[in-house]
Amino acid sequence: MPYSNIGITEIYNNIIALPDVTAEEALNGDVTVYPVTIRNDNTIVLSQLAAWMDTSTAIWIQISSDDISYSAPVAKADAISFADIGVDDTFTIYLKRTIPANTLFAPRIRTNIRFKWAG
Repeated sequence: MPYSNIGITEIYNNIIALPDVTAEEALNGDVTVYPVTIRNDNTIVLSQLAAWMDTSTAIWIQISSDDISYSAPVAKADAISFADIGVDDTFTIYLKRTIPANTLFAPRIRTNIRFKWAG
């Protein structure tokens, strides 16, 4: 079954991906949800679509298929499932970033999200 790896990287000064964490957010903590819409540019329907994160990079991020129930699956066996995605159709994956209170900055935080599908 093929799979794809999408790296979501936070780089300060809002150059790539998620916005910077402000000093106030780091001090007080913050929870923000980011919807990410992905389009099937393939010529086939993608079925059995699922997503999970690398164990080594699953920090402060949870994922959801419905913006209601979130989890941080770090194994293919625990992946979140999505409905089939038709040709040129889109689906949305929700990323919830939870910054704990009194967090110290790291210059770069990266979360690898992996996808698998049949098609």
